[in-house]
Amino acid sequence: MAGKSAFTLAEVLITLGIIGVVAALTMPSLIASHRAKVLETQFKKRYSELNQALAMLQKDNITIYGNYKTQDIAKVLVTSFKDAKLGNPQDYYNNYKNHSKGDAFNIRSLDDGLIIVNPEFFIFVNNDQPNNSIELFIDINGDKKPNIFGYDLFEFSLQEGDNLTTIYPNNTYFCNDTNNNIGNGVSCSYFALTDKDYFKKLK
Repeated sequence: MAGKSAFTLAEVLITLGIIGVVAALTMPSLIASHRAKVLETQFKKRYSELNQALAMLQKDNITIYGNYKTQDIAKVLVTSFKDAKLGNPQDYYNNYKNHSKGDAFNIRSLDDGLIIVNPEFFIFVNNDQPNNSIELFIDINGDKKPNIFGYDLFEFSLQEGDNLTTIYPNNTYFCNDTNNNIGNGVSCSYFALTDKDYFKKLK
């Protein structure tokens, strides 16, 4: 009668070692994929929420474009979000990097108002040219990192009729990994909306 076979300690250790190596090789990819999915979901949700807020104002016959400027824009928009409050953009705008992570993002673009919708959703306002140049920047996860333009901070332009549009559509110069311009990232919102693999491609 043949004896029962059993794994030796060496065989068990070798097997565990192989499993450990495989896990070490695959975990970073799995983590990156998960993070990309989280950012994508947050982006779509925040973009939808902002559009809904603008639509609510229009139902009340309130139009921002052409009627409000600088800090007044935030004061009007904040009323469309439940429990939202106004914040001081200076408390946060130094936290952000441009898309290549090589330099701080242009803080002058984030200095005309801040709406803290909740701890995980910020809206910065820029209106350097009153009434005809309104930009809304959405931080899709609040003050949490990475705080990088085109990762968790995205810019939209508010046009006539309070319609949201992207900045520099299809412009890769302002959404790439090597451009150290302080404005690098302004066109990333276009790709985030149109490229289904945008967030998967983020480094």
